[in-house]
Amino acid sequence: MSANTSPTGPRGVLLVHGAWHSGRAWDGVAAGLRAQGVPVAVAELHRGSLAGDIAAAQAALDDIAESGPVIACGHSYGGAVISGLPPRKVAHLVYLAAMMPDVGETSFGLLAQAPPSDLGACMIGDITGTTTIDPTRAGELFHGRLDTDRQLRHVTELVPQVMAAGHQAAVTAAWRSRPSTYVRCTDDRVIPPELQRRFTQRATHTVVRADARSLPDIDHAMEQARRQFGSLDLLFLNAGIFRPGPIESTDEADFDALFDVTVKGNFFTLQKALPLLNEGASVVFTVGAGEGIGPAMTAAKGALLPLMRSLALELAPRRIRVNAVSPGLINTPAYSKMDVSQEMIDTWARDTPLGRAGAPADIAEAVAFLASDAAGYITGDNLVVSGGIGVHARA
Repeated sequence: MSANTSPTGPRGVLLVHGAWHSGRAWDGVAAGLRAQGVPVAVAELHRGSLAGDIAAAQAALDDIAESGPVIACGHSYGGAVISGLPPRKVAHLVYLAAMMPDVGETSFGLLAQAPPSDLGACMIGDITGTTTIDPTRAGELFHGRLDTDRQLRHVTELVPQVMAAGHQAAVTAAWRSRPSTYVRCTDDRVIPPELQRRFTQRATHTVVRADARSLPDIDHAMEQARRQFGSLDLLFLNAGIFRPGPIESTDEADFDALFDVTVKGNFFTLQKALPLLNEGASVVFTVGAGEGIGPAMTAAKGALLPLMRSLALELAPRRIRVNAVSPGLINTPAYSKMDVSQEMIDTWARDTPLGRAGAPADIAEAVAFLASDAAGYITGDNLVVSGGIGVHARA
């Protein structure tokens, strides 16, 4: 997640955790955002009531509100909390597999309207009082994609939950007056898929998780786009994975994964999206301006430029423009996941001609330009956003 920029700098981001968790659940996300210079506040809930939790979130929000309204992100029960924030203090609401109640609705009331999730069987205690989560099942319930050691570490951080907040009705719904994004998580074991689909209809933006290698997943994502938007003016093909290394250490699984995601995934996503693309729409591929990433990654990324140029000619009769953007060194949380320190990123940044690392907003602005009328006579081109890296090689 990247913060929108404003004339005075990055907007602040408020992170609100779900039930049985503490603010520590956001440690990785908060560190990644702060590394990009984004003001971050993490709310600590468990005040015993929905109103008390909203007040705690608002107090955290006020700590970063100097630059204006913030982006508020809530997970699970945290969605009910951000829905109660004062709309004037919020620029955008992000619901990450979260409750999204309307006025008069309760979290438990909404859950009761959907098929049971795995949550009920894992709770210990009185649903009208205080509950904990069975520690033998909590790791799989909340952190099923993590390895056992990381699951156990997170389980030790869980806290008891006063259940009264889940039975208390929302008195405001900030999403009715502010832009909102709903991020559907198909692996979430607490908020049922049916309920998440219902919430996506309330949001102004929707994020649907899909495996770029899976044609059924791509079909599902396109169906969601058709239902919510009817048609598309921009298709941004940004799927990719990082599998660097020399030829000697590249195995078949890594090679296949690179081409399945980078080439096959982008190819069939565009194919499936074609019926939704309006005349005059824009398609933008992400390619890459990096060097030294290994022959397999170079080959997979290299396949995209001729593909992009071929499609630019093929789709020109429909006035659909097809271009690419090639990022250089962009400071994103992906580096922290690869154990790359901020000090190392700063060292690399000093070696770029412009003397800094790029920000996600630099790529977003480039894509927005290619999608705009200002680029209406540009197709089949590759816009390099690298701070000057590779200029001599392209001369």
